[in-house]
Amino acid sequence: MPLALTVSFFEIYGGRLFDLLNNRNKLNLLEDKNQKMQIQGLVERPISTPEEMLKMIEYAQSERTTRATTSNDTSSRSHAICQITIRDPNGSFVGKLSLVDLAGSERAQDCQSNNRQRRLEGADINKSLLALKECIRAIDAKGPHVPFRASKLTMVLRDSFIGHNKNIRIVMIACVSPGRNSADHTINTLRYADRLKDKSGLDYDAALKMQEDKEEAKVEPMQDIPQKVAASSPVHKPLHPIQPTKNQKELMGRSKKMEEMQMKENIERNSSDDSEDKGVVGEKQRVEDDWQYLKKTLNGREGDAFKYYRLT
Repeated sequence: MPLALTVSFFEIYGGRLFDLLNNRNKLNLLEDKNQKMQIQGLVERPISTPEEMLKMIEYAQSERTTRATTSNDTSSRSHAICQITIRDPNGSFVGKLSLVDLAGSERAQDCQSNNRQRRLEGADINKSLLALKECIRAIDAKGPHVPFRASKLTMVLRDSFIGHNKNIRIVMIACVSPGRNSADHTINTLRYADRLKDKSGLDYDAALKMQEDKEEAKVEPMQDIPQKVAASSPVHKPLHPIQPTKNQKELMGRSKKMEEMQMKENIERNSSDDSEDKGVVGEKQRVEDDWQYLKKTLNGREGDAFKYYRLT
């Protein structure tokens, strides 16, 4: 049965998508109701021979964004994705091969002499590569959530990592340099690729079922809760007073004695305060009586009485 092949080629530059087989027209990345990513406006060119496919790829590569940097005169400043789709004579989807050319990561210390635009492009490339690394790490850990929405690159590659069947296969080809100056880049690249070694894509149906089971376990129907509570509640029996132990009795007795001693101290303190107040009042009364006696004795001469009183 003859199959129909089509090829499409686009790049991700600065967080935007451009069709490299259609005059670099800007594309829109959307998500359909089945949670699949659709690239609106992407042109698929039919091919029938290997020569036609190679010609299409060469033309798209010539349209790709490249700039001169301090490290490379033709440095790629974008991620390029070539998709070869296979359909049967009825137009039904059979399979898809995605060839992804990732732009190389750039360390800030290696590109300090680049201009501002080149540094911004490098930062955007590093951001998307980091997002892809986090997705690979989540798939490697078989977690229920993979952060594909972190960048346009991971959103485009989402269908290549997860699917409704187990026929997805992922292969990563690492480009490294044997030079001593590139040792750090080589080690990081090999570690990056090792996470996908001998691994297939994440089973979407299994991951979705795992997520749904967790959500159902968290939320229970309200009408079932009273029945479960009633079934699990013990039968209430009449309560009896609990008798304190010997140690508890001793502690209670000590506490009572301490309270009595505290009350006694408070009473004595209040009594002493009252007596002090009474003593002050009595002293004032005695002074007033002496003053009145002096005034009466000196026949109203208050000045002499005051002098006499001060002298005494």
